[in-house]
Amino acid sequence: MAPKFPKEGRQADLQEFTSYLVSIQSFAIQPESKFGTSLKVVYEIVDDPEATVWDFVNYLDIEGNAKLGKSPAGGVSRFRAFCNAVGGRSEATKVAYFDDETMEIVWAEGGELVLEPGLTLRILGEFRERSDGEGAVFRVTKYRPAAEPEKPRRANPPTPVASEPESNNVDPDDVPF
Repeated sequence: MAPKFPKEGRQADLQEFTSYLVSIQSFAIQPESKFGTSLKVVYEIVDDPEATVWDFVNYLDIEGNAKLGKSPAGGVSRFRAFCNAVGGRSEATKVAYFDDETMEIVWAEGGELVLEPGLTLRILGEFRERSDGEGAVFRVTKYRPAAEPEKPRRANPPTPVASEPESNNVDPDDVPF
């Protein structure tokens, strides 16, 4: 499936499950959908400032509740992980609230941050087939703080080396049976 990219800017040549240092270029609250309300974020790849990546992060569920807790699968919600990465905190740090009028993030343990262009974080993602069948799009699946060192990725896992069996130089008379 051939990737189909957004029309804003030039799409970077992205690889799945690779950490990219990005800067928030712009963001906007999207109209409510069947999934809730999303924040559309446009990232600029730091190593390639003319390339952009779009991300839609659901932050309100269909009942209007902020998605700051756990996902249905039991992990940290994407929006909470996004807030923590932007704030340079670990993924599991509790977010007290997000104000969608001022774009302020406040953490339960103290501290606050206003979401604005220029903030940096690391993203990882994968290509997923578009719902219309017209190729694939890069979907951000993980968020990490910008200061977190990039973990080296193994291109190919090591191949186990078969060991030679030890020689059986046993005298048959030494076997007790």
